[in-house]
Amino acid sequence: MPKRASAPKSRTLMYTQQLSHLPFSDVDSLYEAIESRLGPKRYAGIIHDHDMKDNGSSVADHVHVMMSFSNPRSPSNVAKLLGDKPQSVEIWTGRAAEKNGFSYLCHRTAGARGKFQYPLDAVRANFDYVKEMEGIEADVIRSTSHSNIKVLLDALLDGSIDREALVSQLSGSEFARARKQIDDVYARRLQVQAAEWRKRMLEEGREITTIWIFGPPGAGKTSLAKKYAEERGTGYFVSGSTRDIFQGYAGQHTVILDELRPKSIGYADLLRITDPHALEHEVMAPARYFDKALAVELIIVTSPYDPLQFYSEQVGGARPLRSYDGSTASGSLSAVWASWSRCSRRRFANRALT
Repeated sequence: MPKRASAPKSRTLMYTQQLSHLPFSDVDSLYEAIESRLGPKRYAGIIHDHDMKDNGSSVADHVHVMMSFSNPRSPSNVAKLLGDKPQSVEIWTGRAAEKNGFSYLCHRTAGARGKFQYPLDAVRANFDYVKEMEGIEADVIRSTSHSNIKVLLDALLDGSIDREALVSQLSGSEFARARKQIDDVYARRLQVQAAEWRKRMLEEGREITTIWIFGPPGAGKTSLAKKYAEERGTGYFVSGSTRDIFQGYAGQHTVILDELRPKSIGYADLLRITDPHALEHEVMAPARYFDKALAVELIIVTSPYDPLQFYSEQVGGARPLRSYDGSTASGSLSAVWASWSRCSRRRFANRALT
């Protein structure tokens, strides 16, 4: 003889019944029966008397009672103990079944937001329902925030949005929590962009070029550098403070290292980023929070030091080479079209800034 299939059971059940069909004299008697006959670990109930149908007519007043048990219970058994029909008790499933059931009582679930929002204090429960709902809604906000940030981080990595656009969509607290993730993903994005740029440069046989503009303060070094960069028709980056000269670098192919001094950047770092043959490997610019992958074709340095004076200061008074092919002069300004990384091994090539 085949075995009879066992009735489905669950720890989370909801009882629903119209007030006119309630097998009790009143709702208070229903709650007393639930406590005495069923003994759920937690329960909460509410009368829905403001629900509307899609056609605008009123739904008959009814009661919902969400129950959470320590052990699985069958809907038919629970309904029988309450003196009602099996269809009056519904199983709630899923990892968040209990939270969703309690939230539905006041229409606080995602699918019920368009319905009448019942006040939390209209619920009768054997626990602090208001506090429970505050915790549930806080969890939902955190979960939604995390999901949104994940989408934004993915968009940042694939280049759909830039860092500033991402940050503009976050609140202050969200940015504070996600700053490390944003920095990590942004650093990775710069690496990807730089790798693509180096590959293209190598395929086209191009090298990194450095222009060194030197002269006294107020001579117009920065203006000249910006004018030249603008005439190239591409975006350019101007270095920031001496504490973090690459702060704000976002993959620009032209970089102006403005008012550079020997203490602004280490010799090894400057040697590495200006190496014309550095395209064969990744070049990272030193930065305060995270080093940034460079995708540079042209570096323009402005400084009160000429290249040889700068080199001498940086290597601690070592005797610099004194021969190079001259400079392009204009008033108190001089410009050298140079390969800084080779300054200790070969002469600078002079060329006019046209």
